[in-house]
Amino acid sequence: MTTARKQAILTVDARATTVGESRTSRPSIKGSMGMLKGTPNRHREQPLLTTQPLPRPLVPTHRRRRPHSRALSRLDGTGMLSLRLSLLFSAAVLGTLGSGRKVPSNVQSFYHGIRARQRCNEVLAGGFHASHGDTRGSGTFDYCGDHMDDYGVLYLQGRDGALADMDIDCDGVQNGPADDHRCRSSADIQAITAFAETVRSYGTGQPDLDPNAHAYVVLGNDGTKPGWKTFDPRNHGIEPLSVVAVVCKDKLFFAVWGDTNGDDGPQAVVGEASIALATACFGQAMNGNAGHGDADVLYIAFRGHEAVPGADGAKWNAQNFDEFESSIADLGDRLVTRIGDGGANQSTCEPSPTHAGRCSWEGHCAGGHSPSPSNSGHLLGVLKKHETMLTGAGRCRSIL
Repeated sequence: MTTARKQAILTVDARATTVGESRTSRPSIKGSMGMLKGTPNRHREQPLLTTQPLPRPLVPTHRRRRPHSRALSRLDGTGMLSLRLSLLFSAAVLGTLGSGRKVPSNVQSFYHGIRARQRCNEVLAGGFHASHGDTRGSGTFDYCGDHMDDYGVLYLQGRDGALADMDIDCDGVQNGPADDHRCRSSADIQAITAFAETVRSYGTGQPDLDPNAHAYVVLGNDGTKPGWKTFDPRNHGIEPLSVVAVVCKDKLFFAVWGDTNGDDGPQAVVGEASIALATACFGQAMNGNAGHGDADVLYIAFRGHEAVPGADGAKWNAQNFDEFESSIADLGDRLVTRIGDGGANQSTCEPSPTHAGRCSWEGHCAGGHSPSPSNSGHLLGVLKKHETMLTGAGRCRSIL
């Protein structure tokens, strides 16, 4: 540091002392980083010391605060300037926080519609628990197929209007750039996810999903224990690493099916997501041993290869949550248009002239047909189109 620079800093410091500012001691730069790394409230804004006008600090839009009116500084024992790094650290980790998007009206109606029906009618597999140690009898949560035929979706539902909770999964890449060590409280971390080999095959240099950066959910249950409840979503057209829509706390996020549940616990459970997704939904209180316990989270998985972003459809080597989640948002937005309002409609297809009877996802509207008076939409006298995906294979629509 030049003599002139030191003199300028000493002048600022002297002025601060003259007006009576408190000059409490602070740790060194290295100490500040260590302190902030382990502190849950890492987004407290502190402006940087400068002899020039201070720029407006970057803050999360959902936690905007008024910046401090003046900068504080001090010189440590060696004469080097000690900086408060809260602002820089907040900007660095901002990408790990997701603000979410407004839940579309059709998805919102679907959410409330299935809750109003109290329970699943077409149970693909049942008897699962919300969490290990769940005392609710033999398990009251199901993989639900009520809308596999019309919307091509699978979801989780309990009894009496319950949906699913969100336990924390910390499996996959450890100690990545987004890792803030909140997973360390978990006693059940595995260094690999179920589809690590597929992630590696994409050729992006990413060896596996990172629970601190990738939005992923846990679906499917396997195990060999006697009486253990199992379910493989692939048997119903749900493909690994396909997009899953997640409605949590009145927000919509997109994730991928990234891991499965094993039989290493006392019960077969459902309702689990990466800590990155859980943090976006419910904040920094989430950690490896503390998730969201209320059964109000809706997980919607989409059938068909069209729901898989593949090697080029997602930023698999993303370094934070927002970077990855935004890379699959366009596909997610298209997929949720499969869903009709209210959760009680049927669907039909408009075949294209050259690809008659085909829809943009396999099995949905196979052998397309024209609307007829027997359709529920004509009985209700209401026609509403949800154009799901428009391709050369034809166009699908939902009939209410």
